[in-house]
Amino acid sequence: LKRDSAGAFLQVGNVSSLPIVLDALQIGETKQNISSKIIAPKLSNGFVTYKELAISISDSLLPSKVYFHILGEEQVREVEVFAYEHPETDSLLPGGVDFKNYIGVLYYQKGDSLIFKGGKHYIAESIEFPANMCLIAHASLQLDFQNNASFIIKGNLKFKGRDEAPILLIHPSFVFLNGKETSSFKDVSFKEMEASANVTFSYPAALVLDHSTVELTNCIFENATQTIVFASNSELNINSSTFYKAGKAIKADFSTLNFENVNFSLVESAISLDASQLKGKNLFFNSITNKAINIEKWSGLELANSEFSKCKIALSVKSGSKMNGKGVVFSANELDLELKSKDGYGISKVSLNAVENGDKLSVEKDEESELTVD
Repeated sequence: LKRDSAGAFLQVGNVSSLPIVLDALQIGETKQNISSKIIAPKLSNGFVTYKELAISISDSLLPSKVYFHILGEEQVREVEVFAYEHPETDSLLPGGVDFKNYIGVLYYQKGDSLIFKGGKHYIAESIEFPANMCLIAHASLQLDFQNNASFIIKGNLKFKGRDEAPILLIHPSFVFLNGKETSSFKDVSFKEMEASANVTFSYPAALVLDHSTVELTNCIFENATQTIVFASNSELNINSSTFYKAGKAIKADFSTLNFENVNFSLVESAISLDASQLKGKNLFFNSITNKAINIEKWSGLELANSEFSKCKIALSVKSGSKMNGKGVVFSANELDLELKSKDGYGISKVSLNAVENGDKLSVEKDEESELTVD
C-alpha cells in the first residue's frame, strides 16, 4: 500500500490483471466496509497497480489488511499491508532513507525523541536516524523487518516492553554507529534472525555495535541462522536474557562485555572474543554444538558461578589470552578446556578456583600454555 497526493493505492505482484472490487479495510481492531467500487488495474514493471483506489487515510489510521474480490467472482480475498510508504523514499540517502519520511507513519516526533506507535509495522527499507535522535518504544509493539531492511542508529534507542507484553522484533536488524549515549532493550523478544540481514555492513548480525554502548535486559533471542550480536570497539551489557537455537550468538572485537544471568542453549557458538574483555556471572551454557566460549588473541575472561553442560568444547583459550574462573561447573562436555599458545601472541593462561571435580576435567593443551586448578 503506497500513498501519493491523491490518496493511497494498492500494488500487487504475481496476480492476474483483472479489475477488482474493494470491499473493506482493517483499521486497528475494526473492519470497515466500503461501498463497492470497481477498480481497473494498470500494469507496470511486473506489478499490478490499482491506483484509482485513491482512498483517504490519515497517518494515525493505517490499514493492516485490505479486503477485495476480483470482478465477476464472489470470493473475498484479504492481503496484509506489506509496506506503507511515501513516494519520495525512492531516493535513498547513504545507508538508509531519512527518518522524516516515516513521521506519522511508524512514529511521532516529540522534541528529539521519536516515539513508535503501537501495533504491528512492517519495515520494508532501511531507515537512518541521526545523532541527535532517541528512538522510544513501549509494550506491545511489533516490528517485522523485510527485504534486509535495517534501523541505522547514530543517536540512541530505548525499547522498553513489559514482562507480560514484550516488544516483538521479527527478522530484526539494528546498526548502532558512534553512539554517544547508551541504547537499551528491556523485555524484548527477537525472533527469526536470518543470515542475509545487514549484508551491506562488514559483519552480518541482527545487532551490530560500532563504537557504541548497548544494554540488553530480560531479552529473548530465538531462532537465528546468523550471528545475533556483533560488537566492535563497543560496550555490551546483558542481564537476565536467553539465547536459544542460534548459529553464533555473540562475537566481539576490541570490546568490553558484562554479562549476568544469561542462558545459552542449542547454539553453535555462544561467545567469541577477539582482543576483548568479558566479565560474566551466573552464565549457563547447554548443548553448544561447537565452542561455548572461544577466546582469541589478547582477550580476558573473568567467570563466576557458571556452568557448561553437554558442550562440544566448553572453553577454548588461545593466543596469549587469560581466563580466571571461580565456582565453574563442567558437566558432560566432550572437552572441558582447550589451551593453545603456539601462534606468536604469547602464553595462554587459565586459573580455576573452587571447581567441582577439578581433577577430572578433560583438557587439551600445548606445553607453553598454563593451567592452574584449585
